[in-house]
Order: sequence, then C-alpha cells, then structure tokens
Amino acid sequence: MSSMDDLEKDNQLNKVDFSVIVCCYNSDIEKFKKTIISIIKQKDVLFELIIADDASTNGYLQYAIQWLDNSNIKYRLSVLNQNRGTVINALTAMHLAKAKYIKLISPGDYFFDEYSLSQYLNALKENNAKVVFSRAVYYTQEGKLLNLSNPINTKAYISSQKATKFVTKYVDNILGAALAYEKNNAIECLEAIKGKSRLIEDQPIVLQSALKGEMIYPINQYLIWYEYGSGVTTQGGNAQCFADDRNIEKFIRENYHSGRAKNILKARKILLITNKFKKRIIAFFSYFSLFLYLISSRWHKCKLPGSIAFQDIKKITEL
Repeated sequence: MSSMDDLEKDNQLNKVDFSVIVCCYNSDIEKFKKTIISIIKQKDVLFELIIADDASTNGYLQYAIQWLDNSNIKYRLSVLNQNRGTVINALTAMHLAKAKYIKLISPGDYFFDEYSLSQYLNALKENNAKVVFSRAVYYTQEGKLLNLSNPINTKAYISSQKATKFVTKYVDNILGAALAYEKNNAIECLEAIKGKSRLIEDQPIVLQSALKGEMIYPINQYLIWYEYGSGVTTQGGNAQCFADDRNIEKFIRENYHSGRAKNILKARKILLITNKFKKRIIAFFSYFSLFLYLISSRWHKCKLPGSIAFQDIKKITEL
C-alpha cells in the first residue's frame, strides 16, 4: 500500500462523530466494565473511547487496562499524575478528543440501549445545538428504579423545546449524566471556570452556554441509566461542591451582566432555601414566575413507563 493510501486510511479512522470520555477516579472495576460494554454496543455512530483517570490510587486502572487489551477494545488514555478534580480531568481528555461532539460518562452509568449515542448525535447535528440532554432512568445499587428526574419539570423543558430560556429563568438543574456537548464550546466553558470549580463540570457548561444564547436542546427519550447516590456529592464531595457552587455564582456575577445572568443568580439564591414553604413564599413575593414554575413542578414529576424494568440493564451491559 502506498503512503497516500496509508494517509487516506488514517484520515478515515480519525473521522469519528463522538468522543466518549469515561471519567474515572478510584472506580469500581465491575461497574467500569459494564459502562464500557454499554459504549462499545452503540450502533449507527462512529466514536472513539477515551479513559480519563484523575490519579486513582485504588489500583483499578491496571486491571481496567488489562481487561480492555484482552478484550481487544480500542481506547486512548488520559491519566493525570495528581488528583485535580472532575473539571480538569474532563477538560484534559477533551483536548485530546478527535470528534466534534463529546459525551462524558462515569462507571456505574450506562447508555440506555444500542442507539442512545446516535440519538445524541442526531439531536446535536439537526438542531445545531451546543448542548443536548435526554431523559434518564435513575436506579440504585440495590436494583430499585426511582421516579426522579433533573430537571424536576422535565416535561416543561421538552414540551416547549426552549431549554435555553428555562435554564436562565428557573435554573432547574439538568442531570450531568444525561448531557452531551459540542466540543469546542464545552472546552471554552471549562477553560473559563477551571481553578474556580473542581468537581462540578456540567453546570458551568450549561449555564455559560445559556448565557451566550446557545441552543440547549431536550431529547424526549430515555438514553441513560443513571446510578443514583454514587456521585461525588454523596461520597464526601458535598463541601467541595458547595464551594464550587459559590465560585460558579461569583464567576457569573463578575463576567455576565445581562438580565439572564441576574435571573440565574436570583433563582439560585431562592432555590438554595431548604424549607419548601419558605422557598415558595419568598419566590411568590420576589420572583413570581419562579413561584409558578415551582408549583407546576409538583404535577409534572417523573413517572417511569411501566415497560422499563431494572433487568433491562443487562441487555446493554453484558456481551
């Protein structure tokens, strides 16, 4: 084969639609394997697999690499030499990514079925979106399915298809595991926030994209199995996440001065009130449209279709 043929072949191999980045830190090897299997089962989409490790110390990475190699799974590694948090771990891997679009996923979370990634791709391309998000099935380690969703009022986002407006007006946070991004925009957002947020990488991308008026598109399909209760906020990361939240607010206050930015800061201050009655009273008098949204959310909480069962996970996580 000539050198030109080799070059053409290399170029074809580099033409991937998605870079799927598995963000890891002291991960459980069995969950890691299942997540990888759910990735390699994806159809109708060209993708690369990047393993991003944040200087793990539990030894899982050695076994993970051995399993990947023995299974003939193609991947690339992004390994930090010291623990720097989710933002830097994800950002470092994004800079290595070849594709235009990025999907971050963590061990324990899985694609819902074999066509999940292709649906993310279609939503990003067809709507010229910088950010898209889907519905997710929340499950526990004990095998229980939960009627939960983020945003809480997912129906409002999806029915209006004005997610950008809802993000800036009501700050009903979108589940990070259900997001997918256009790479350059995501990198720009994380570069702006690095050093200010250590563990929270999703909100800075969503909020900055919304403040810039970029398209954030909701996908009315279940595309992710999300393991509830295993993230950093429930495993010792609460104090750091609280600090990250305050720093994100400070960043918005200092860098954005539009009405949208003021709405975000106002809504976040009200939503931090833990007492539901007090929260609604304050919203009623100071941010009436948020009050109406909070009230309406009571009637639009997630209810999983009866056709979804926990056993369905095996279809996407077993070879």
